[in-house]
Amino acid sequence: MKKLVLCVVLMLPAVSVARTVTINTGMFRVQLNDYGRIRIFSADGTRNMDRVSFLAGLNASDVFDYYEDAGTRRATDSTGSTFPQSLEIFGVFDNSYTGYPPAVAESVHIYTWMNEKFAICEFFLTNETGQANDFYASLELISQIGGTYENDTSEIVSERLVSMYDGSATSAVGVLFLDPSAMYSYRADPWGNHQYDDSYYWSMMTSSQSDNFVVGDADGVYGVLNAGLYSSVPNGGSIHLVVGLVYGHSRDEIISVSQECIDYYEQYIGVAENPQLLRMANTFVKSNVLSFYSDYDHATWSIFDASGKVIATGQIARKGLNTITLGESTPKGVYFIRVKGANYNSLRKFVVIQ
Repeated sequence: MKKLVLCVVLMLPAVSVARTVTINTGMFRVQLNDYGRIRIFSADGTRNMDRVSFLAGLNASDVFDYYEDAGTRRATDSTGSTFPQSLEIFGVFDNSYTGYPPAVAESVHIYTWMNEKFAICEFFLTNETGQANDFYASLELISQIGGTYENDTSEIVSERLVSMYDGSATSAVGVLFLDPSAMYSYRADPWGNHQYDDSYYWSMMTSSQSDNFVVGDADGVYGVLNAGLYSSVPNGGSIHLVVGLVYGHSRDEIISVSQECIDYYEQYIGVAENPQLLRMANTFVKSNVLSFYSDYDHATWSIFDASGKVIATGQIARKGLNTITLGESTPKGVYFIRVKGANYNSLRKFVVIQ
């Protein structure tokens, strides 16, 4: 049975409560709390995922996980629009309050859009051990489809997508690898109290086998979705992992919505990670002059605001450094520049500050 803890506190001068921030797209809700736990709800507030959280393992006794290790370094917050018409929540977490190894910091950014059934979640895991290390990176998945833990089904749908669903609840959740674009392995079990043991985490994280179809018991189903080994991560270096969190009413709808999520990732995040296409000389723009470097001279550029409205277009003048003078009436705020050619499409954000 899952742990149930009832805590009654009387006459304490202060009570520390984990902060949570929730975005409701009108189709589903995604929530992040101050320790790095992500939850997924249907639009009416019914919880469907108790937890999606990061696991980082050095060995069988040193695994960073939400339940034992994660404390708040930067409180969960909302930044408003980051990509066009998007909403973002973020937080930074570490294990400094416990001192348990491995010493790491985890940054989580979740992007979603109104009237969509998916969110894109970026994890950055920074090595703070003082030396280079090999890390296994995984996601811990605890389903609560339709608001209960009972008899949820876990299934590998494709090499990048895991779905958890309950036909009687007409609800389903998918977790989709975007970067990397395929899973290393996926292990799933009916729930058990051994889940919070580092050696158990390690065995699930490092296994090269996968559990294609698992039906949970009365306490539900538990999964560990593995990205694999990141070798020789330097001290201060980071692991970057991007996943899609997808909500639907059936396994088949999860597949359909997952493709929409992939399309948004490729449009807004995947292309933006390629530094060979577009490198900004100034992210914060003064005097209305934007500068950027392009490796291509046969390309067009367009600038649009945070609502997605195009405010200027043009042609790349030359390979190398290019400058664009914005209109003097361009108000302060967040903008984007897109550079497109025959075989590439890159996006970068900049901020006009005066």
